[in-house]
Amino acid sequence: MSTQKVALITGASQGIGAGLVAGFRQRGFAVADLEGAMEEGARQGVRYEFPQDSHWNPKGHALAAEAARGLPFVQAILAGR
Repeated sequence: MSTQKVALITGASQGIGAGLVAGFRQRGFAVADLEGAMEEGARQGVRYEFPQDSHWNPKGHALAAEAARGLPFVQAILAGR
């Protein structure tokens, strides 16, 4: 059985984020960037982080799970392939 490394990140289009994405991909990671979805949610008043720090709250984790579910290798696992 092979393994797939995954990086779920925010801020890939800003500063160091773009370099991180490139580095992750060069090392064989599947990358899901949550920045766009988090920004869209924020415009609608959704908070994905706890107010006292920048850790994801349950909504942030749910968003990350949904992003991971969209990765091709996860779709293959869920489809039983």
